[in-house]
Amino acid sequence: MFDVKISSDTDKESGISLVSGIAGVSLKTREDHLNFGITVSTKLMNSTSFCISVFLKELSERIKGSLTIESLDEVIQSLQAIKEAKKRVAEPVKSTGIKKSKKSLKAEQKKHADVFGGDYEDSRYEHFSNLEDDFM
Repeated sequence: MFDVKISSDTDKESGISLVSGIAGVSLKTREDHLNFGITVSTKLMNSTSFCISVFLKELSERIKGSLTIESLDEVIQSLQAIKEAKKRVAEPVKSTGIKKSKKSLKAEQKKHADVFGGDYEDSRYEHFSNLEDDFM
């Protein structure tokens, strides 16, 4: 997942053992942690939502004893902001809900009747509807 490549090669000049990959990341300062977070997030860019969720759950489960209430509040606020942004994108645009008056509805119906020929529910032909059942 993190392209871990642990090597036990020694530097020929200094004789110091070199370790590369995730095990070799130094996490001493705040900046080290920030850079590590950027590296992990870059690696997770192509992961599915499910896989990222599993990663975050496991991470939070393993470090829950190290977090203070204030740091948890910051994380929760960050996740809430992401959630709200996702909700805004997912919500369909709602209509303004402007209701038309009865006069304007009647005018539209009359205009429709003038253009398309009036009422289609004509009772003059109802007796023919039973004939279809007889011949089918």
